[in-house]
Amino acid sequence: MQRELIKNREDRESLAVLSWFDCSHDLLDLALLEAGELEQARAVWRPELPIRPDYFWLRWACVRGEVAVRLGDREVARRSYAELAPWRGCFAGLETGPLSLRPVDTTLAALADLLDDPLAADRHRPDGLRLEGRVGAVPWSTRALPADDVAAWPNGGSPESALTAPTAVAVVPTRRGTQESHR
Repeated sequence: MQRELIKNREDRESLAVLSWFDCSHDLLDLALLEAGELEQARAVWRPELPIRPDYFWLRWACVRGEVAVRLGDREVARRSYAELAPWRGCFAGLETGPLSLRPVDTTLAALADLLDDPLAADRHRPDGLRLEGRVGAVPWSTRALPADDVAAWPNGGSPESALTAPTAVAVVPTRRGTQESHR
């Protein structure tokens, strides 16, 4: 059904108009890429539009970085990497509550891969995976982090221990870095 909605010309034009008023065009690009619609994603790709410097900036900046990787846009990837680097150690969108993306470190690793910087990618990827493990984001972490990397999992356990860890840690981005809240 989603694929049919996007293929409908009138709906596609409505979405394109909406995308000029906010950062939804980056999300539309990501949805099109997930649906396998590479050419449509390229047609609505508007990385020159600024991301509003508001409460949602980090989330939208990570979405834009992810789209740049998927489209192979090295120029936007360079910009995204520079903008996101100060936010390593944070989950993108966690500060907004209901919708969080993966850690900024994971996006930085993908950007570094595209930019042919394997040393940076190798530095960011484990940091992102460890952060996922620390906060119990097991669905992401278990796909990429070896189960025997005990140091990354809560209480020195296993991926499953992240589900039963007695403490929940929220890593919240702030303009001065990150702040941990233990509950």
